[in-house]
Amino acid sequence: YYYYFCLAYVFIIAIIIFNKTCFMLFCVLKLNILFTIHLISTTNTTVLIQEKKSWSDALNYCRLYHTDLATIENQDENTELKLLLNDQNVDTAYMGLYRDKWKWSDQSSSVFRAWRSSEPNNFNGIEFCAHLSVLNAQWNDISCSFKHRYVCGTGKKTSLFADVCMILALYGTNCEFTA
Repeated sequence: YYYYFCLAYVFIIAIIIFNKTCFMLFCVLKLNILFTIHLISTTNTTVLIQEKKSWSDALNYCRLYHTDLATIENQDENTELKLLLNDQNVDTAYMGLYRDKWKWSDQSSSVFRAWRSSEPNNFNGIEFCAHLSVLNAQWNDISCSFKHRYVCGTGKKTSLFADVCMILALYGTNCEFTA
């Protein structure tokens, strides 16, 4: 990600020098060069909370003191989370996945899944939340009312476009958010 941030700052300086307008998806410089930038900055870390709570209470806690319940976007993040739990001698923990066509509480679009075989099974029609098992680094659906430890995400996924335009606004430029 360091490379992308450096690239972004080069574009910021170029835009400040050559133009006074930044568009959300396209920045047009006076040199008549059209740059298409599509970068997403992710600075996400996870924090294990030892106090056991229901899924909804865990969600409220994470949103109050962190960002949201953790989102897992790939196998590497799944493994990292398993190692975090294992290091703290925790066997399972809630994450931000819940059954509404299985989506993430932070509304992210990650489609990565690591369900244990035969899961999700909605046993007894009451399993609407997901948790990670350290034993096999796989997920299981479970009742949201059960009290478990949980993992909060402390990062925020932000669009670099908004950041660039916000910085440019400090220099008196006009930012227009267009798709």
